[in-house]
Formats: sequence, structure tokens, C-alpha cells
Amino acid sequence: PPGGGGGGGGLRLLQSAREVKAHLGGLDSVGKFTGPKIQEKAVENISESELVTSGQYSPQPLARMKVDCQDVMTDWWTHERDMDSEADLEERLHDFVSTVLFSTGKNCIVVGHSLFLLAFFKRFCGNSYLEHDAALLKSDLKEKKVDNAGCVCVDLKYNTYQVEVTRAAFMFGSSFKVEK
Repeated sequence: PPGGGGGGGGLRLLQSAREVKAHLGGLDSVGKFTGPKIQEKAVENISESELVTSGQYSPQPLARMKVDCQDVMTDWWTHERDMDSEADLEERLHDFVSTVLFSTGKNCIVVGHSLFLLAFFKRFCGNSYLEHDAALLKSDLKEKKVDNAGCVCVDLKYNTYQVEVTRAAFMFGSSFKVEK
């Protein structure tokens, strides 16, 4: 939710959208930084990128952006020697959809790990899902990972006791990960 849920212009960091560690040893989301240091490190890394050094991009918008770090003030990652249990994952999914539900904006952009997105679709792609896009069958969403850097537009339906994905569409040429 933009601006930490306060009306736009910012970024909110959510630990719930991180990697799902189904086995020991994965390092995709083992972090080094917490709180405001995450933004500082992102600005530092972008400042060293070719886009900045060639003059095509300035890191200043990121440096000035309002970032809500409340959810990542302590270790937000699953440690190298740990893994997520089914109960842990269910709690994270609940936290995530609650955050989206109670955000103040009509829309939000979520950046998350492909295994988190797979778990999200497995849990919330229910009977209300409208299969209008042959590339995004409900069975595929529940079984295949979205490709790295893939983008999926999702509509959610909320009622008192349930959240359901009602529609999903790939964006910007995205697709499922091709397994080798």
C-alpha cells in the first residue's frame, strides 16, 4: 500500500511477502538490513548502477521517498537454518491479505517472491475465479510459479469470512516460469 497506507507517494515494506522457505538452506531472502537501513542500502546500490553512473537516472527520488519500515524493524527474513511451516505460511498469508484489505488506497502494487505468490494463489484462488484468460487457468495459478520479475494483475473479493482471487491477468509480457 502506498505511503504506508496513508494516501500515496511512498512505499511500505512487508515481511509477509518474502520468500517461502520450504526446505533448509535457501538464501533468496536472507537479509542483512532492517528498518531505514534497507532504503539506505537500496539508494547506495542504485547509485553504483550503470544507469546512474551514465547519467540516465538519479537515485534522489528513492532517497526522498517516504518508506514505512515498521514491519521490518527486526529480522524480517526466515533464517538460513529455518524453514516455513504450513502454520507459519498460513499466518503470513493472513497478515498479507489483512494489510491489503485495510490499506486506504483502491489499488496497491505488491512485489513478492514467486513462491509466496504461488502460495497466495493456492490459498485464495477459489470458486469465484473467472477463467477469462487461457494463459491463467486456476489450476496453473495453483501449480506453477510466476517467472522472476513477472507481473500479475489480481482482483480480490472480500466478504466477512473470506478473501478470494476473482481475476488474474499477466502484464508486460509476463508468464509462468519454464521449468527445466
